[in-house]
Amino acid sequence: DVNGIKLWNTFISGFTTSNAVFLRIVELPDNGFAISGNTTFNGGGFILKTDASGTVVFMKSYGIQLYDCITDPTDDGFVLTTNSGNTISGIIKTNSSGDIVWSDARNFLPDPDHYYIARPLSNGNYLAVGTAYDNPSISNGSGLIACYNATGTILWSQRYAGPEWTTGFREFTELPDGSILLVGTSSQLTVPGLRTLPVYFYFQQDSD
Repeated sequence: DVNGIKLWNTFISGFTTSNAVFLRIVELPDNGFAISGNTTFNGGGFILKTDASGTVVFMKSYGIQLYDCITDPTDDGFVLTTNSGNTISGIIKTNSSGDIVWSDARNFLPDPDHYYIARPLSNGNYLAVGTAYDNPSISNGSGLIACYNATGTILWSQRYAGPEWTTGFREFTELPDGSILLVGTSSQLTVPGLRTLPVYFYFQQDSD
């Protein structure tokens, strides 16, 4: 409760052939919880729904590893980003039962890429951000942004080069005027692997 006193605890089983790595747990409008993660046996992602006391209501598997899972307040569903060995950018939109409403997986040619996070915007569209690499060796890349409409059709995509070696967007927020603030990192060319430089881009989104 608000004083830190334990109200209940539960053990979630069902992973008899593999271990589970949990990504997020969020409270839902019905006071239940949604837990997302990946299994180590085959890398497949899942959403596990419980009621307010931790009893499992359903579990949905998606056969591909998840990067992230965000609740969608427009219909109490979920927006998932997926990972397939850094080769494609994947997004899945589900309803509140975890059933797939629409999905998209694409390679922003000519090179591998992935979305890190996606969520709905106030105009009904969905924005996904991540990294698109400039060559198959995954040594140089640009920040990736893609916009989808409410039915999963991609409307546009953009790539933004940062001041350093590889740039990637990890998070964004929509501001009251409808513009978007993005944050990410660039890695050092002279010190490979060092990611210390934040990168911000600010732009006005179209109403459609």
